[in-house]
Amino acid sequence: MNIQPAIIDTSVAQTVTVNRPPLKKIRCLVPVWGHAYIKKFLEVGLPSWLADGNLPAISRMSPTEFVLLTSREDETYLRAHPGFKGLSAICETTVHFVDHLITGNNYSTTITLAYVEAIRATGDEMLDTCFLFLVSDYIVADGSFRTVIERVQAGRNGILVGNFQVVEEEALPWLTDILQSNPNILQLKPRELMKWALSHLHPATVANTVNYPLVHNDHTNRLFWRVDNQTLIGRFYLMHMIAIRPELRDFVIGSSCDYSFIPEMCPSNNVEIVTDSDDYLVVELQPRDHESNSLKPGPQKISKLARTLSEWTTARHRENSATTVVFTPIRSRRQLTTRFLRLTAFWFRSIQN
Repeated sequence: MNIQPAIIDTSVAQTVTVNRPPLKKIRCLVPVWGHAYIKKFLEVGLPSWLADGNLPAISRMSPTEFVLLTSREDETYLRAHPGFKGLSAICETTVHFVDHLITGNNYSTTITLAYVEAIRATGDEMLDTCFLFLVSDYIVADGSFRTVIERVQAGRNGILVGNFQVVEEEALPWLTDILQSNPNILQLKPRELMKWALSHLHPATVANTVNYPLVHNDHTNRLFWRVDNQTLIGRFYLMHMIAIRPELRDFVIGSSCDYSFIPEMCPSNNVEIVTDSDDYLVVELQPRDHESNSLKPGPQKISKLARTLSEWTTARHRENSATTVVFTPIRSRRQLTTRFLRLTAFWFRSIQN
């Protein structure tokens, strides 16, 4: 898929968000195929989605459908699993086959096209539906989905979020221990999950931390600053479009979802970034050696990073990076001093310039 900057028609921006009717439906979309991935999703990721502040909460807020975008050979295992039955008890659950889109290891294209196919399948209901774009290896803190839908119901057409990675080999034993008491629901409060995650950051996340000069990521799309042992703040170029209520039906998708969905489906740019881990927190499980080929010794060089970012970032990506996202289990956000925020803002401006 060719990656091209989106051009926003400002005349559309003045009309598409005015007097929109109330949201009528939520459609949760998750692409997942292959036995190993489905098993991990059903037994580790999904239980955190079933926490009361996530799928149960949004199903009470608006009629909710959960769509599994998967392959035909995985259907029998999916439907027989207790997790599927638990999910079906909360909201309408359907299976949509995407075998025709699964090609080799080009996961990004398959995921993007699967999402688009599921959106277009809603037909006339599209503009009255909020689509949640979910990822199967996400562990979600309790209340995160509720936050997202509240902001859409308040009038936003797109919600963007940032996350970070933790080491899967360390996360699974911890999560499994918690699930012993209730294997069907994993109820993790944001500060509990955040406190644990800070001690198990993935090497790729550490390499994106600009005030940790021992290693850097040669192909970064996000940057972090470690304020102290309890606080991480981030500036993201590439952000996850967790929710979109499309503003128009005739959108054209010509690049991967995290490049094109917001500009194409929300041309008004009526978009909000969630900036506090108390409101929304997701950690991504990745094997320890994930992205190891991109990790290089020594500090990140601003000139090289700026040159690399100029090769692929769009206007939306650069707009994303102007917002600071705070990840911390600290109760009082006042402990994040102005000094640290000014220091990081200066560093990021030097890249933009």
